[in-house]
Amino acid sequence: MIPNSKINHSNFSQLCLKARSHTQKSVVKLPMPLYTYIVTYRGDTYITQDKKSNFKGFVSSWTSEIPPGVLTSLTPNLLKELQKLAYSSDFTPISGRTNVWRKTILLNDDQFVVIAVQTET
Repeated sequence: MIPNSKINHSNFSQLCLKARSHTQKSVVKLPMPLYTYIVTYRGDTYITQDKKSNFKGFVSSWTSEIPPGVLTSLTPNLLKELQKLAYSSDFTPISGRTNVWRKTILLNDDQFVVIAVQTET
């Protein structure tokens, strides 16, 4: 440690670089788990997977990446509405199951259901 009276711009910069280097070396990146999402709407089903830090961080995949025609009742206007509503409610754990959550969104008077399953850790 350098006494306060001896800190100048040059050695302050060196201290910052050392601290930054130490911090960067100590960061451990953990692998992200794989999640499977099962989406149902008006009798149609879409299934997708991705690795995310948590199951809530996948909204874009099950809203904007749904291939056209897979959910036949999901019109472009309903898709826009879904993208607005997708963040409005929370996932809830499914009772009696491990790493499985459900989210229900009321879309045009019908339930749009998303089941999230942590498939691997």
